[in-house]
Order: sequence, then C-alpha cells, then structure tokens
Amino acid sequence: MACFGRYFLVGVLLNTPALYTAQCGGGAPLTLTEQGVKEFTTPNFPNGAYPVNARCSWLIQVTSGIINLEFSDFNLPNEFVFGNAPCANTKINVFDGPTTSSRQLGIYCENTPPPVVTSSTGTSMLVSFTGGAFPRNGQGFRATFTDIDSTTAVHMTSPPLTTPGKRDS
Repeated sequence: MACFGRYFLVGVLLNTPALYTAQCGGGAPLTLTEQGVKEFTTPNFPNGAYPVNARCSWLIQVTSGIINLEFSDFNLPNEFVFGNAPCANTKINVFDGPTTSSRQLGIYCENTPPPVVTSSTGTSMLVSFTGGAFPRNGQGFRATFTDIDSTTAVHMTSPPLTTPGKRDS
C-alpha cells in the first residue's frame, strides 16, 4: 500500500483529484454517480504509466435509467505471454451490476476500442481494470458515462399513421 501513497501525494501537489488510491489499492471500488465527475482514467493516463500489476475498479451508480459507458481513449498493450489466452493480462471487465458476480457485459484488451457499453439491468455498472507487468507511458484508457432515462431509451413513440390521399374532416 505504501507505493500507492506516492500517487496520493502527486495528486495533492498537482491539485488534481487523488482518486487512484481508492480504486487501485485493493480496496472497495471508487463509486461514481451522475451528480459527480462522469469521466475516469487509469492512473497517470495519458502522460505516465499505470502501476505494475494494477488492480483498479470503478462502480458507476445512477438513481434511475440505464448507463452508457464510452471509452474515448483506449490504448492497452498488445501482450503475448506464451500459453496465455488473449486478454489474459492487461484487460478491462465490465459488469452489469455492482459486483464481479453480476453478468459480464464485456472484456476488452489491446488497442481495439470497445463499442459503447450499455447496462441492461439499470442503475449500476462495475468497471474493473487489470494491468500487466510492463506498463509504458501513454498506455491506459479514458472513459465517460452517461445516464439515460430508461423510458426515453426503451419506449419510442411512433409518428401518427397517415394514409396518402385521405383528408381528415
């Protein structure tokens, strides 16, 4: 835990939020809500390297509706370790709920940005990042989330049906 204390001091000295100790130090995920900041990154992104073997998580919670998650920057290393499957080391897991027991919405790795990820059960989404042993400067991601009213997203009204040539009286 002492090595993460260094990131806290850097955050204070640079007058930036010192969020990294909460979600990357093995504790509970950092909780993000629609009332707060709707953007998050891996530690030190984009100008530095995330900590070796980082384990970070963010719990997104909204009061109603569904959650859209979008990765505006996505630069994870192409790692090949003999005998390991793709996405075995550095990866992002997204879950449709507050825990890793929730249904998995996707697992993403390497340099292919994920599509927009949408929650289906509603008000919470867990994003979990596992960093590998060889991070380099500029690697990591930036993500933003939006909360969408589920009635707007799911129930769309159709325009009134009109018949050509028929006039309303």
